[in-house]
Amino acid sequence: MKIHLTTLTKVLMIVGLLIMLACHPIKDKFNSMVGQPKKELILKFGPPDKIIEQEDGDKIYLYTSQYYNQGMKINRYYYRFFFINNNGIVYHWTEKYSTIPPNELDVNVFLH
Repeated sequence: MKIHLTTLTKVLMIVGLLIMLACHPIKDKFNSMVGQPKKELILKFGPPDKIIEQEDGDKIYLYTSQYYNQGMKINRYYYRFFFINNNGIVYHWTEKYSTIPPNELDVNVFLH
């Protein structure tokens, strides 16, 4: 029994490592946008699903993906936020997962 647990642990570690490696190029793509003009962001990812204007004049470009979690029987949303300064340059990005649909999302509350 202990041998099977050890084997299972090794398999789970390998699967986890493969998932992390598969996600790495995607994060590199997002990281490469920092310092780029918003035009490059739009060329690479298309127009944002929503543009949120901040009080200081900066903008947040929101990109949304939806998927259905079969096990939990709920819709999940993957949000990518790109922060654009007054000069139109991307200076930060972040991502969040949520069950809150885009039409109910309060970005100011969600990001804090």
